[in-house]
Parts: sequence; C-alpha cells; structure tokens
Amino acid sequence: MLRFLEDWTGATLNYKGSLVSLYYSTYIAGTFKCCTYSVYRPPSRNYVFDSDFAVPQGL
Repeated sequence: MLRFLEDWTGATLNYKGSLVSLYYSTYIAGTFKCCTYSVYRPPSRNYVFDSDFAVPQGL
C-alpha cells in the first residue's frame, strides 16, 4: 500500500497509523519484477501497529 518510487538509500521511514485498502488495484496488480533495484531503493521500514485495532471495540 505504501509505494516507494524514489531512491531512499540510507533513509528510514517511520510510520505509525492505519492503512485501509478501499479497492483492488487494477493497474499494479502483479509482483514487482526487476533487476537489482535499478528502479527504486526502498528505505529501512519502521512500522508500528496500534494493538487497539486488534479488537472491534478499539476501532
């Protein structure tokens, strides 16, 4: 759901939140197939899941 199209070499992405898919992607529905990251270089990812989302009462 988060797409990294830039060169993130040496950077870290910190994300704390929620992601919701509202529809099925009709344009990018396949596996990313490429050489040795010649198109993009993803960052180190630091994702945090809020455990309140694990139970319906926490929504």
